[in-house]
Amino acid sequence: MPDHINHTAMRRIIKTDEDGNIRIAGNPEKEIWMTAWEMSELFNVSVTAIQKEIRAVRKSGVLADYEVCKYIRTENGCSADIFSIDIIIPVSYRLNTFYAHSFREWLKSKALSGNERERRTVFFLLGKGCSC
Repeated sequence: MPDHINHTAMRRIIKTDEDGNIRIAGNPEKEIWMTAWEMSELFNVSVTAIQKEIRAVRKSGVLADYEVCKYIRTENGCSADIFSIDIIIPVSYRLNTFYAHSFREWLKSKALSGNERERRTVFFLLGKGCSC
């Protein structure tokens, strides 16, 4: 399917409320892809701040652009870049807001949920030479 067609009904996004509760909205059969504007709402920062952090993550070379970024046409006829969960996660670790912290806590709870005997280890690349 070409990247320039309408994907808005064919993706999921992550939302948060004023208390920091996280929920996933959209088609449950699809992957999470978000615009910079949607990420700015999620983390409560400006679009400019999101774009700066996306550039920093992309510049690291760890993620291939073709895997984490797509160009779509929105319902109103405009076009936008959307970014996969693979870039949303490292961006959240580069921001210092209550909502970014809530998102990171939500990620950890998802990674550790389920059978207590089955532990998962998750590594996040934070930048050049930094990982956790």
